[in-house]
Amino acid sequence: MKELDFEEKRYQSILDSARRDKKRYHYASDITFREGIVTEPNTVVRDIISQDIPYWKVISHSPTEHDNEWKKGRFFRKQTNFTRQHEGETLLCEALDAQPCLQMQCPLYVPTGGRSVGEVFKSNRHKAPVCSEYKFVFEKRLS
Repeated sequence: MKELDFEEKRYQSILDSARRDKKRYHYASDITFREGIVTEPNTVVRDIISQDIPYWKVISHSPTEHDNEWKKGRFFRKQTNFTRQHEGETLLCEALDAQPCLQMQCPLYVPTGGRSVGEVFKSNRHKAPVCSEYKFVFEKRLS
């Protein structure tokens, strides 16, 4: 897999956003998009999930990327709130085309009560599951 620079990640993330089915699903990645945070593109996340590449290898060490990773960690509380709003619903994965999340088999999954790798505040424990790359998806309820 070719390593993507930050601008390429941003571009691929915009393309991922354009492909989202907003009429059918709620996306955790909307949190990052609104905050100007760049997540790994779905193609890269699929490689991480299949363990073709380790997660730590896709994160570059540029100052821009470091700042972006710090912001991701800062907004985990918003993702926790998003996940709690959908408690009891099937947890899906955006990178897997809205198929069920692999949860404990996924290196990006952090369970309730867990801590994310490299989190700024080590005492924080999540009150709901989070995805390190904000790829959780929930199907909208028909009204």
